[in-house]
Amino acid sequence: MGFYYHYYKKIVSAPTFELGLSALLQDNQTEYPEVINALQRFNLYPEIIIGGLFRIFDSVTKSYDISTKQCWEVNRGQTLPPVNSCEGLGDPMYFYLEFVWYCAGLSKAVLFIYAVVLSNSFTGGLLTVLGFLYNHGHCTRVQWTPPLRESFAYPFCLLQMLAVTYCLKNTKNKVNSKLQLYFQMWSITITSTLSLVLWQFSQFVLATQVIAVLLLFCTGIIHKRTILVILVSQLIGLLQAAVFLFGNEFLFQSILFSLLLATIAVIMGCEFRIHNPMLHGFFVLTSILAIAFSLKSKINQFFGAHDAHVFEIIQAKLSNFRTFHTMLYTCSAEFDFLPLSTIYDMSITGLIPTVAVVVLMLLFKWSKHFPIRKKKLTFVQNVIDPEVVYNLLQLAAFTVMTIFIMRLKLFWSPHMCLMASLIMSTKYFPSKSNLRYCLLTVLIAAMSYQGVNNIIKQRNIMGEYVNIAFEEVLTWITSETLPTDVFAGPMSVMANVLLSTGRRIVNHPHYENEDMRERTMKVYSVFSRQNPEQVYATLVAMGVDYVILDEAWCYPRSKPNCSMVDLWDLVDHENRGNEPVCPKLFEGNSGPFIRTFANEVFVVLSLKARQFVEILPLQQYQI
Repeated sequence: MGFYYHYYKKIVSAPTFELGLSALLQDNQTEYPEVINALQRFNLYPEIIIGGLFRIFDSVTKSYDISTKQCWEVNRGQTLPPVNSCEGLGDPMYFYLEFVWYCAGLSKAVLFIYAVVLSNSFTGGLLTVLGFLYNHGHCTRVQWTPPLRESFAYPFCLLQMLAVTYCLKNTKNKVNSKLQLYFQMWSITITSTLSLVLWQFSQFVLATQVIAVLLLFCTGIIHKRTILVILVSQLIGLLQAAVFLFGNEFLFQSILFSLLLATIAVIMGCEFRIHNPMLHGFFVLTSILAIAFSLKSKINQFFGAHDAHVFEIIQAKLSNFRTFHTMLYTCSAEFDFLPLSTIYDMSITGLIPTVAVVVLMLLFKWSKHFPIRKKKLTFVQNVIDPEVVYNLLQLAAFTVMTIFIMRLKLFWSPHMCLMASLIMSTKYFPSKSNLRYCLLTVLIAAMSYQGVNNIIKQRNIMGEYVNIAFEEVLTWITSETLPTDVFAGPMSVMANVLLSTGRRIVNHPHYENEDMRERTMKVYSVFSRQNPEQVYATLVAMGVDYVILDEAWCYPRSKPNCSMVDLWDLVDHENRGNEPVCPKLFEGNSGPFIRTFANEVFVVLSLKARQFVEILPLQQYQI
């Protein structure tokens, strides 16, 4: 989390906004010795915008002598120095968090509107918001990780899906005005751009959307014109995002870009139609997928395989395939399979049973009207609502993603809440108002039985972050090392070193870049079975001055086969029989490194050459 906040701090603390922005565009601290465009790589527009707004806010309030924060000195006792603590919008951190909470609130507002549009019912929107609040711990993690990209991007991902839903809902209108057509296109374009600019993972969400609307087209549920409006708008949005991100390679080599190009080309170029509708749909779908994956392979040869780790993670989930990089992901709890406890928690609030009833009812209603039963391909929008089918397919995609990677439940859980709103739809459930309100009352009562307790538990969570050992390391770095010194170590540790000390680092937690994955692997050789001289040579070649060791990484207490030594054994067969190097270095046998700092949790080793003065022997001169 400190990684992204570092850039906000840079904008806020720079002498001028222009100098702060320039430091981001020519960043020589984050991936030393490389100079990178941080805005291109890390989706930092939230930090730039909020940082700029804070500078304006701070300037205006100071000029009018308006008090915006309260500060006091906290005496922490023991040997710890006192610290200043502030609260209020005048404090940069509070100002930053305020915008995070605004985005979280916007998500709830969009969910309500989305549910009303989907179900044609105000009560459907109410049910969706209640479902979200009652399952808050499974619907978002903004309260735990405010600076992450999803905190800013998710409301715009919702808006983008809402724009597509609105477009599909109006597909029944045979004649759309130009104004309505432009509104549909630009609403999808703008929200697609914002989603992609704010979060690199948004491309995978939009890729599932492309497949969903393609299935609607192949089964005859939507017209050619409708799918082209959606896909062309997405493509324009992607190109605009690439411009805002200075030609971000990750966008061009994404599966989304290849899918969009392939789908638009096939749909516009394929004028003939096979008589059998099922066969025709299958032909179109397989042609698009074949072209898309072929195109992506060619693009990867040009740009590099920055997103290769995503497909390797999927492969690892489906088979025994394992690499160093996939194990770094899959060994963390966030990338584990969806636990049954989540299913249980969301069932006792009534959310999963409600969605199950909705899905079964939809399938029952549609089964006798499905177009692929016809002898020829026909459009059946009067019977099947394209927007409902799309959201059902989107939920199916999110379900599969969440089962394999638990972290992605932030998409699945809110979409479950959205689909629950359809139980209030008069088209699929009792249309009499008294019956619907009785159903709503029963549902809210059943959901509230456990849901209210969940809200109380969420609100009762209190705590504070204390890590004295790490604070000692940061204090030592600030006082005892040069501002130009370069550090390496565990990714999470490096992010905080960058934030709190401003020292240069060679690796960081943003693991989506292929070069960064290789850098991190080299740094993590300090946790391998290689001999100390090999590790030393590797780090010296990277320009590292200091390396930080964490006791938890040297003496792992992780789940089986997930320690750093286990990960290295996958790739370093030559040294499998050797002792791990990290415990040796941690315990004091640090040659050829120089032990410069140690406490009970961290050790800092120096790679700088020992300073010495050569004393020459006295020379004898004959007189």
